[in-house]
Amino acid sequence: MEQRLDRGDVRLILACLAITFVSLVVGTHYFYQAFPEATIDFQLTRDEARSHAASFLDHRGFDLSDYHHAAIFNFDNNAKTFLEFEMGLQGASDLIDNPVRLWRWSHRWFKEREKDELRVQITTTGDLVGFQHQIDEEAPGARLSQEQARAQAEQFLIHAMGHDLASLEFVEAGTTQRPERSDHTFTWKLAGFQVETDGTSDATYRYRVIVQGDLVGGYEEFLKIPEAWQDDFDEMYSRNLTTGIVAQLFLFFTIVAMAILLVGRIRLQDVRWRLVIAFGMITFVLSFLANLNNLPVITFGFDTTGTLSSFLTENVLLGFATALVEALFVAFLTAGAEPLYREYFADQISLSEQFQPDGIRTKRFLIGTILGLTMTAGFVAYQVVFYLIAERFGSWGPAEIPYAEMINTHIPWVVVLLIGWLPAVQEEFISRAFSIPFFHRFMKHRWLAVVVAAVIWGFAHAGYPQQPFWIRGLEVSLAGIVVGYIVLRWGLLPALVWHYTIDALYTALILLRSSNTYYVLSAALSVGLMLLPLILAIILYARRHYFIDPGSLLNSEDAAPALTPVHAGRATPMSPEAQILEGSDPTPIYHPLSRRRWLWGVAGVTLCAVVFFTEPDPALPDLDIAFTAEDAEQTAIAWMRESGVDVDRYTSVAHTQAQWDNQAVEYRAERVGLDVALSPFGNELATAVWSVRFFEPGEKEEWTLSFLPHDTTLYRVKHTLPENAEGADLTEAEAKAIALQALSDFGIDASALEVKDVSSEKLDGRRDHWFAWETPEGDPRRVEDSRLRYDVHIAGDSVADLERSIKLPEEWLRDRRESTLWRTALEWIPHAGVAALVLHMLWLLIASIRAGTIQWRRPIWYGGIGATLFLVAFLNGLPTFLVSYPTQIPMGMFSIIQAVVTIMATLFMGLVLIAGSGLFASLFPGTLGTLSRGTLRAWLPDAIGLSLLAGAASLCADRWSKWLVGVLPDSVPIHGPAVPGQLSDVIPVLSGVVSALSSALQAPLWIAVAVYYACRVIRRPSIIIVALLAFYGASAGASAYTPIEFFVALGRSCLIAAVYAFALSQFFRDNLLAYVLAAFVTTTAKGAGLLLLQSSTALQWQGGVWILIGVTVLASLWIWARRPPERQSS
Repeated sequence: MEQRLDRGDVRLILACLAITFVSLVVGTHYFYQAFPEATIDFQLTRDEARSHAASFLDHRGFDLSDYHHAAIFNFDNNAKTFLEFEMGLQGASDLIDNPVRLWRWSHRWFKEREKDELRVQITTTGDLVGFQHQIDEEAPGARLSQEQARAQAEQFLIHAMGHDLASLEFVEAGTTQRPERSDHTFTWKLAGFQVETDGTSDATYRYRVIVQGDLVGGYEEFLKIPEAWQDDFDEMYSRNLTTGIVAQLFLFFTIVAMAILLVGRIRLQDVRWRLVIAFGMITFVLSFLANLNNLPVITFGFDTTGTLSSFLTENVLLGFATALVEALFVAFLTAGAEPLYREYFADQISLSEQFQPDGIRTKRFLIGTILGLTMTAGFVAYQVVFYLIAERFGSWGPAEIPYAEMINTHIPWVVVLLIGWLPAVQEEFISRAFSIPFFHRFMKHRWLAVVVAAVIWGFAHAGYPQQPFWIRGLEVSLAGIVVGYIVLRWGLLPALVWHYTIDALYTALILLRSSNTYYVLSAALSVGLMLLPLILAIILYARRHYFIDPGSLLNSEDAAPALTPVHAGRATPMSPEAQILEGSDPTPIYHPLSRRRWLWGVAGVTLCAVVFFTEPDPALPDLDIAFTAEDAEQTAIAWMRESGVDVDRYTSVAHTQAQWDNQAVEYRAERVGLDVALSPFGNELATAVWSVRFFEPGEKEEWTLSFLPHDTTLYRVKHTLPENAEGADLTEAEAKAIALQALSDFGIDASALEVKDVSSEKLDGRRDHWFAWETPEGDPRRVEDSRLRYDVHIAGDSVADLERSIKLPEEWLRDRRESTLWRTALEWIPHAGVAALVLHMLWLLIASIRAGTIQWRRPIWYGGIGATLFLVAFLNGLPTFLVSYPTQIPMGMFSIIQAVVTIMATLFMGLVLIAGSGLFASLFPGTLGTLSRGTLRAWLPDAIGLSLLAGAASLCADRWSKWLVGVLPDSVPIHGPAVPGQLSDVIPVLSGVVSALSSALQAPLWIAVAVYYACRVIRRPSIIIVALLAFYGASAGASAYTPIEFFVALGRSCLIAAVYAFALSQFFRDNLLAYVLAAFVTTTAKGAGLLLLQSSTALQWQGGVWILIGVTVLASLWIWARRPPERQSS
């Protein structure tokens, strides 16, 4: 009996009290030695800083009455990390505020739909360290020379900022020619100040002034961190990230195992759905409230191209969606972990009863809560002692910041509740309630299960920047082992209480130290939430002198209900033609298409094919690829060697890059004919290029050479150099001469261009220059305010880059990004529809599993095939991953991260396909179960014919789209020429075949969803039409900027939907094989056809092989289906 406290209980409680007392003494005394805080002198509050900033702006003649205001506390985290890492906390504290002024109140005044805004940064001690006036690019102003503008900037530094020019050293200058003014940027550094590093470069403190016309429009101070140091730190930190992501892979395996076991529990009706819903709802409410509470903070990031109402609405909807996803995940974890916990910990109180009134009145709740609170104090002391010892052996971690933005919100305590609740539930359910019982099944010793679960959980926290990289993982793992043993002895309650309280406590520290009584009390109540039921339990025991006996509340008393037999006749067939599936004959009767329907189908596709007798607009550029990735690499290697570069030290990778600028084409097509709008492409600007990257792991220097794909003409050379690379210190005139020669070498006539931007920067070993030329007024290549632009970067005395682009007017770009409340609502209607669809399908999946209507053997094969195809495509495309490889990260670390991501994605893809095909088989019973040679033989003739018609129709549709562009160039999106995919893969045709097979696997699932909702859920054609019009209308309205754009987009979507509906109901019907082959043939025809159109013989061979493989698949299927079945001997 457990109705009273015995001597053992009293001893345990006294021991807990003693441990708590000692831990609190150790924790409070040494906490800030183990976890030092950055020193911030808050002489000014946020509101006081606002007054200082407003006074500065008023002094400069700005009227703030019509502006909205937002403010945040911010700092340069990279600078903070650099100073602490290089100089230690004390050394960093000595520099901060003098001269490195790091801690700042950032204030922003802005207007809706206007670029005009003002930003001011005031330090916490009251000094101005930043000012910016953003104005339109087209705003008028003076055209000062660089010397005149520099004089203005120097006067600002002296009189407005109080700097002595003798203490500053000039570093760099830049000039940008705006349509109606000239802008200049000047940078100085503090003379005699530098933070030395182990590398060749040192950090300097810099001051930058921006002159707009003849007015100062910007000022900032910042610590310039050496690039080499940042690369070294990233290389070191990559070990943390890699360790963390490997541990997260094992957590992912655990979650996958949980999902698999959950299916069985749902089938056994052994999931406590009330508990699942309760945990999910708590998560949703806390998360949504926290997102709403954060609105005042995120307003600082408001994009002035839209309205404030649309910005707030979108963030509320995003908060709702985020809360929903988090709630669903917590619900899944609860459903997956609770049954195994209930089975393994049979002698513990059920989670369903633990927080009910009777559960709270048990002795176990009292003991468990006391243990959890003791663990909180003990964990603080443990962390303090651990890191004090670790620091003696050279460990490092960034200092904590004694400030959080939640202090500027209305209900900051909801953040404390959420940060306490979410990790506690997620991590304890995964790593204790589920992992310990699950691992114990496969391991002989229970202690080993505890250790493995703790190590996985611990090193999943290794992504923090503490050094060495394993220190955080070790610290959390050791704690996890102790927590695991406590769970074995006393159940999950102490772990939940501890995890909630410790995370809530650390989150609430800033509130608890506030002078605001509301903050202190609300934070204390949030952190001490578990004290409330404990106090209640103590009061009830003191009044009644006994506890409730937990016998009826134990997991062992919570058995699964008996299963209800499933009747096969409960399901509905797929279509009228498939109703025979409900009969006793397991083989469905398929009615082939009549000759009349075939004639109608062929006639319809033939009618669509008349578009091939029309010539597309000749202005639309075509893409011709004349050589392969191997050819591009060899050409690039030859150029590098001719240029004297030691190419053998580099790793190389070739890839195609599309260069098409949709926005530039759209702007030009609105104003002139298509021939003029597209005239730069193909001559001045490439539509696509072969790019070859040469890099060396661990080195910043690399080369990227780009070639025109039709004749190997060199299009661009980009030479990336480290900041500390040695080079010449040229004057602007000398560097400009080199830039002009570079333009000439690439066939660009600089005499027909005008200089727009000029800037330079003095680095430690060289001086870099940047120049930009644009087409002037009257140039035939210029369309109104869109002009061709050429940016040249000169590093020392060599050309580092020459980039070509089309410069568009800022006002037009802002109009295109404009967001209104109406547009936001339209954007979210499709999102809401898809979310509702996913949630309903999830409910259907759970219902089908509960009913036992899913036979998993074939869905598992289906998902396995899909996952295998995904993995093959990834392995075949390994070279392309090197395109985005950051060289500061060791290649081994990068490879591990990519491998982990691939494994996760492959498993996720397989699970989604298994769930989708299982649901499909349940909604349309017998469809997968009746797949046999007999059904395939019946389906095959129609399936092959329909797939060929679908492929031809798809090619016709593409041609019609191209024709429509020529008719309505100003209302239809003009996409660049199609670039064949997977050209950089090891075997391009293999990736093509895999993509075709993947499409074939997915097509039946998408069709099944459409058929189910049309025929089973909505049913009425009128409602279907209204729903589609709403969906397509919202999508078109969210992206259209003119009425004709809206109606064209809506009409196209409705036409496609109508064609699909007609083809499905009149031709494809219940022929499952037809959907599969149609997707396969369509993808093959498009992909292989694109390869066959290229002039490269190798690519033509790839296209031919792809076609041959497709034909072989169809022929093999035909032969297999037509082969007579083997007779069994009697």
